Amino acid sequence: MMLGFGMALLAMSALPNDTLCNYHGSKHADWVHNLTLREASQYQQRKPVASPHIVLDLDLPASQRWVEPLKRLPPNTKQIIDNYLYSLVPKWAIELLETVVGPLADYRGFGEEYTEEMLSIASTLDLPRGQVVALNLMYVLEHVGINCSNWNDTGPTGECVNNTEVIYPFKVKHGGGITGPPGVCTSIVAERPDGTVVHGRNFDWNIPEVLRPLMWEVEFQKGGKTLWTGTSIATYIGVQNAMKGGPNGFAITMDARCQGGILWKNAAEMLLAGGLTPSLIARNAMLNATGYEDLVTILSDAPMIAPMYFIVSGGGKGQGAIITRGREKEIDLWRINATQPNGWWRLETNYDHWSPVPVGDNRRQPGNAHVQAVGRAGMNYSSMYGIMVEWPTFNTHTDHTAVFVVADDYYNATVWFG
Repeated sequence: MMLGFGMALLAMSALPNDTLCNYHGSKHADWVHNLTLREASQYQQRKPVASPHIVLDLDLPASQRWVEPLKRLPPNTKQIIDNYLYSLVPKWAIELLETVVGPLADYRGFGEEYTEEMLSIASTLDLPRGQVVALNLMYVLEHVGINCSNWNDTGPTGECVNNTEVIYPFKVKHGGGITGPPGVCTSIVAERPDGTVVHGRNFDWNIPEVLRPLMWEVEFQKGGKTLWTGTSIATYIGVQNAMKGGPNGFAITMDARCQGGILWKNAAEMLLAGGLTPSLIARNAMLNATGYEDLVTILSDAPMIAPMYFIVSGGGKGQGAIITRGREKEIDLWRINATQPNGWWRLETNYDHWSPVPVGDNRRQPGNAHVQAVGRAGMNYSSMYGIMVEWPTFNTHTDHTAVFVVADDYYNATVWFG
């Protein structure tokens, strides 16, 4: 009964309190062509820092895996997390989620192993369990208890119903005038003439600068050997990017689709139906896939709590694709096909590739133009990095840039400051 009551309250919280927040970019100029914003977003004005690496020992019990990595965090980590989370989600909603989640004994959505990891994180950092759950739902958070003072402007902006429009929380939140792009991501897979695929991704989540030192590259190890490496952030047990190098290896990046979903619906599905977050599906796939095609199958078929784009690459020739996902299954699989015009690469922002992008968020066209300018023969590690730091693929909200080449076991990750 408590679960049903709690879910009902969270459902009510999903309703916007101020209709002025529903502002649509189709009525406004594309932020991509804002020259002032472009000038302020030059990557040369930002400070790139190599993302630190930690080791997660999978041979340890789940309750002990994160203890040592968490010891390296600054002493004010709990306050940093509190401030970030409560800027997005009302405190009462977190407290309610804590009540609903309870001891997490039957938390089917995460499963026993991941539940133990989260309980350990909560205990080590002295965080409420509800906070840790909410933090692990954050990438698929649309809104909860929303109003114009606490709009979550860290999420993607696509609307499933009508992809010709885009929500602009900035217009309202900052009192008029579009002051920045929405929180968005871009992923690219591109095939070189020899068949090697180069994979790039910008994570544009508008993470506060004080939180960015908590981002890290996690080396998942067994028997003292790294199986694969993935991008995460302290308290978050899933991965946003991941790569296993070598000729039979593979890599995953992900871009949010359709605003990711609503927190109460995501929480309800995890509690009642056992759905996983996309980041945990990615973690499972990296651990269990036997090769590139098996990875594609796992990511295409696994039920999950929010729509998503999985962008994948492999160590074999021409292995690259975009998987468009609904909650239950794959909607579309768009593979690299160098026999087609401009088919040697695939680019994904946050919109279905077969549909027009919103007028207010056209990153697709300039991104494709930058890939074309480099050309297939010119594609390599550095040129992909160069594409990822070109406006508007790189913008004021870019927090993390990654470039992978699975075949060469090349993994480069950068956190941006300033």
